[in-house]
Amino acid sequence: MEERSRASARLQSQQALFLEQARALGRIGLYLETSQAADGPGGLAERINTLNAQVAELERSLDPEALEERDITALNLVSLYMTEIAKQLNLEHGNQSIRLDRKKLTIVADTINGPIPLSQIGSGENWIGYHVAAHLGLHRLFLARSRPVPGFLVLDQPSQAHYPADVEEGAAQPSDEDRAAVINLFKRLYDFNHTHSGRFQIIVVDHVDFKEDWFEKAVAARWRKGIKLIPASWLGDAGSAAPAADQ
Repeated sequence: MEERSRASARLQSQQALFLEQARALGRIGLYLETSQAADGPGGLAERINTLNAQVAELERSLDPEALEERDITALNLVSLYMTEIAKQLNLEHGNQSIRLDRKKLTIVADTINGPIPLSQIGSGENWIGYHVAAHLGLHRLFLARSRPVPGFLVLDQPSQAHYPADVEEGAAQPSDEDRAAVINLFKRLYDFNHTHSGRFQIIVVDHVDFKEDWFEKAVAARWRKGIKLIPASWLGDAGSAAPAADQ
């Protein structure tokens, strides 16, 4: 009798387990049928496809080869921009392909006789011009791609290759050729700033002063005849004791 009772209990337990499994399978089947029936726009299949596409995009962004290709593309674009500016500034080798060498952190002109780094290109005019070309080339790419790079550039006396810092009224003035080169440089800066107005600002501190309409519009302050970048009143006693020479 006791043996029969234990067998009956085992049978009831198995039946209960089978019933629970059947219920679980039924619920799963119902969910799948419901999901498939409702699988329209925004359904399960579409969400899976969207997530798979996102996963594939993340994998591509982490692929070293893909990153290298993106870097090369960016540098090629900067090279095009730099070459354009170098031609406008009439720099030495400016009619060649100009590029940034990211490994050596320098500027290179690719000529028919081989690459020429900036260290082998003479004259202060070329050095200043190529640095300006590199800055503008990089910022042009940053702006085109809406990169989170501060949109401004500060230059201190870019005219120094043509104009000595202590030019006084009545003293010997730079040649017409030097004057034309400096005006050309400032015009390139003005045009770049004007083209990207509202998104970019160039601040230039220099002692040159030209009677060109566009130049006059761009002048924010003239620090001459006692007017200085830092007013003497800001310096207190030290400012009153400082020489009053024009800056």
